Amino acid sequence: MNYPDIFKRNNHSIFVPMISFHYRDLFKLILENGENLDKDLEILRKEMKIATNQQYDDSHFVVSNIYGDIFRFMIIGKPYSCLSIWNMTDFGIGKAIITNNREEAEKNLNDVKKRMEIYTEGKIHCSGCDSIEDYNHIKSHRWFAGIYCDSCWETKYKAIEAKENYS
Repeated sequence: MNYPDIFKRNNHSIFVPMISFHYRDLFKLILENGENLDKDLEILRKEMKIATNQQYDDSHFVVSNIYGDIFRFMIIGKPYSCLSIWNMTDFGIGKAIITNNREEAEKNLNDVKKRMEIYTEGKIHCSGCDSIEDYNHIKSHRWFAGIYCDSCWETKYKAIEAKENYS
């Protein structure tokens, strides 16, 4: 792809291209092509990386909910796939185990959809106990991709986070 030099640094693009799916389209792809979707997405990611001259290996895949909010996602694992969803600042929103049982897979995907909607409403599930909490109240209770309610933070994760050496 040929684009102006102002969008390049060290001969690589400085923007982050993303491939966006509406959640209904992504969930349909997962249910109909679950076994090979991770491989197909990887081919798409590599082609986009070449086309846009990216030097980084970010996933570049996002999914939007019914409100248009954007979340990053990744599909990993075998023999069953796992769809993991993060908000754009890397808080884990939810994950769905995709099994060969279509009814179970649909139930798990519906749970992810609800979690994205809850986040849009200013709430988030605690990464420790799964309770629904006000995001603004607990946003400082963080450890890696997790965010924790007051109880989980005070009884376990605050001490763990305090021992981290982020250098």
